[in-house]
Amino acid sequence: MKAKIALFCLINLAPLAQARPDIVEQQKKVEREYKKMFRSIEHMTVDFDQIIYKSLRKRKISRKGIAYFSKPSMFRWDFSDKGQGIEEFYFDGNQLTHFREGEKLVTHYKAGTGIASELSEVVDLVLDPVKLFNRYQVEKITKTKEQDAEVRLVPRAALSSDIEAIFVTVAGGKGHVKATKILYMNENYTEFLFSNPRFTTNPLQLFIFSRKGPFTVRTHG
Repeated sequence: MKAKIALFCLINLAPLAQARPDIVEQQKKVEREYKKMFRSIEHMTVDFDQIIYKSLRKRKISRKGIAYFSKPSMFRWDFSDKGQGIEEFYFDGNQLTHFREGEKLVTHYKAGTGIASELSEVVDLVLDPVKLFNRYQVEKITKTKEQDAEVRLVPRAALSSDIEAIFVTVAGGKGHVKATKILYMNENYTEFLFSNPRFTTNPLQLFIFSRKGPFTVRTHG
């Protein structure tokens, strides 16, 4: 009897092991549409609003600042906070540096650590969204009244991730990202709203921490 049950499961689950051709073709069509939305961008500077939602306490944290992005994976986030002072993240492609003026603290992280991965994910969304296709698939694309495109990305089945979905808003006819939201399995999320985009070249030294002062320096990873 057990052998018959095993054979029945094998026969009936076999078709599920391979995606139906029509579904595969539809997925490719959606991904082609996604690719066409974006213009080629090497450098981008934006003003941003960040919203972090913590579901456990049902609390939102809002911050503002300026972000700089350059291919292939460089970024810098400058957060402005009158109470805590300057807070900055620098990534030159190899090392993430976090500076907190209020604590006079400099922390270096290796690429691939948690916070570096999340910030790098946003850079890929902004400058090279196709790079995400090996980790995410386009689930849905909808158009707004303003002719912007709203995209929902979900992790591929084989990907082990605590991310439930990524939402991207692409400016209609302009080909750049206006907003992105990373939703986690625990219902926490991080959202960025971008405005006033500039596309002039960012010099390499912009992404390297160079402040001088009596700082405490730590290294992780």
